[in-house]
Amino acid sequence: MPPPPTKRTRPEHAPAPAPRRAPSFPAAPASWIVALAAGFALLLGGCRSREDASLVRLRESGVIRIGYAVEAPFAYVSGNQVTGESPEIARIVCRRLGIPHIQWVQMPFDELIPALRDRRCDVIAAGMFITDERRRLIAFSIPTFQVRPGLLVQRGDPHHLGPDSDLARDKALHFAVLSGSIEERWFEGHGFKPSQLVIVPDAVTGRAAVEAGMADALALSSLSIRRLSGGNGATEAILLQPAAGMQPGFGAFGFRLGDKALRRAWDGVLQTFVGSAEHRRLVARFGFGPAEIPTLTVASHQTSR
Repeated sequence: MPPPPTKRTRPEHAPAPAPRRAPSFPAAPASWIVALAAGFALLLGGCRSREDASLVRLRESGVIRIGYAVEAPFAYVSGNQVTGESPEIARIVCRRLGIPHIQWVQMPFDELIPALRDRRCDVIAAGMFITDERRRLIAFSIPTFQVRPGLLVQRGDPHHLGPDSDLARDKALHFAVLSGSIEERWFEGHGFKPSQLVIVPDAVTGRAAVEAGMADALALSSLSIRRLSGGNGATEAILLQPAAGMQPGFGAFGFRLGDKALRRAWDGVLQTFVGSAEHRRLVARFGFGPAEIPTLTVASHQTSR
């Protein structure tokens, strides 16, 4: 039989073992804390700078790519120079923002928004109208003009399309429209069949369609229509009244949704330029009068909706 277990005892005069203590670490110097806080600040600042680097990037490179489509008087080529209401204002804005060089990128109108979103250009300068549908894809500057809609028809208006014509009821007619334009969307929204619309890439092609009888009328802004009909004996312009169903349009520059710094700086220049004597003299060369100059109240409403 094994002996019973014995209890181990500490000798009477042996010292008691020291109690165990949790390991300790040296306190972080105050300089570490300051450096860590500064690091977080730099990280957050870097995120903000990346979000708003659009203007800095263009200033550092010195080059901005501006997309446009040919539609006089908003944007077109004269000789070897890109000109028109939007390009000429863009030149002034870029100069005041410290961006010395512009690379002009011409394309069909319906390619402008995809090109901007795909970073093939940095700004749209084409007299593009502000619409809710486009707002979901790009951001707009404050408006630089406001215009009424118009029609280009054959001389004598053989289909009796007057200023007060109710276009929504003229379902037997064929209308030429720019691809991707608000006029195209308007006709589609009022029940016109695709076979009734002649889709064209630019205004000059639309005029040719009317002259050749392929379309009964070209629907565009009144300014474009007046310019297309000027000096041309085959066509004439009709300026539509509100009874026709189309509302006035407000045109502006287009930006990527994330390029907030560039858009805000651009608007900062436009706020003091649009409506000034310098602005009025500039756009008068392209047929813009007092009726086409938006007030700051209208401009603010259009960009804040």
